[in-house]
Amino acid sequence: MDPTGTPLNVRTTPNGHIVGTLINGYQVTVLDRKSDRKGKSWVYVGNYEDRKPIGWVFREFIACGVERVPAVRPQPRDDSGQRNSRICFDPAASEDERELSCSAIIEAGRESGRTLSMAFCNRGHVFIEKKQYDRATADLHQAIAVDPGYACSYNNRGRAFGFMGDYDSALADYNKAIRIDPKFALAYNNRADVWLHKEDYDRAIDDLSTAIQLDSKFVLAYANRCLAWRAKRNFAHAIADCNQAILLAPGIPRIYLLRGSVFRDMRKYDNAIADYSEVIRLVPKNAEGWRNRGLMWLFKYDDDRGIADYDEAIKLDPNDAESYNNRGQAHLSKGDGQQAIADFRKALELQPGLPNALNGLKRLGVTPSNTTPDAVKGDTR
Repeated sequence: MDPTGTPLNVRTTPNGHIVGTLINGYQVTVLDRKSDRKGKSWVYVGNYEDRKPIGWVFREFIACGVERVPAVRPQPRDDSGQRNSRICFDPAASEDERELSCSAIIEAGRESGRTLSMAFCNRGHVFIEKKQYDRATADLHQAIAVDPGYACSYNNRGRAFGFMGDYDSALADYNKAIRIDPKFALAYNNRADVWLHKEDYDRAIDDLSTAIQLDSKFVLAYANRCLAWRAKRNFAHAIADCNQAILLAPGIPRIYLLRGSVFRDMRKYDNAIADYSEVIRLVPKNAEGWRNRGLMWLFKYDDDRGIADYDEAIKLDPNDAESYNNRGQAHLSKGDGQQAIADFRKALELQPGLPNALNGLKRLGVTPSNTTPDAVKGDTR
């Protein structure tokens, strides 16, 4: 046991990169066990109440029998300071709570070195999640200035640069993170995202394979490698990786969307429909599942089901031009010119110049600028 009350490090893999901490006395549930190359025991822990995964911690510091971080005498500090440390470094806390608590640590001026760097890094992560990328990079610059040897700060700054479209800067930061911590699986995954944007799929696959080698349960790495294999049109490998991602985490809609798209590329439309239906079951208020399944019905020449799915997609996202265009194509196929014209016009209103909508109107003998009801009736007779 650690008699100083020092927080217990949480890692991505056994003896891997530190992504957070747990305060002494925090109750956890052990979800998995593993030994590292030196034979030391590690446990994969989650929240005691809901078993939500947290990460890997050193088994020696988990109290026997109760499976919790040992409650020992804390360092002498005020209660608010303890609370701020717990929340700032707790990945399960809300974004607003983490921002406030990390800010309190930074502004108190009591911390230095790695602890202060982690506070800047974690607040920077919150700003990334809030899409406040300028504030994120400012915090991450500070984190690196305080502790240039903390790999997580480079990784997070790389993410911010990536979201800002500065892929070269993102790549440079991921390279630094990996040089500092060659076992940092998340940095390999994130660097692969840069390679995907640069359409360098072989390098993406290499990095994602390394990430998976470091962490065999890294769901996002399997999903991203599925995406890379799809881009290379290696559908067998893509399906295998998506299957593994779903096996590890069966409730993530994005992975079903991705596998459905692979099946669509393979022209296995029934399989695609099954995956898009699962997306609809998981997130019925998200238009993506509806519009993707609607397209599959059109590919199977089932216009009525396609129209029904696009009706739902448009209710949920009335600003998607492709949904109106595709519903218009289904109405055109059914011989309903009036509805087709209305949908093509709406698609062009949302996305001027949309080729398929223009072609649809042309097939009906209608010009985009011809909007009078009498003219429309005359064009569709």
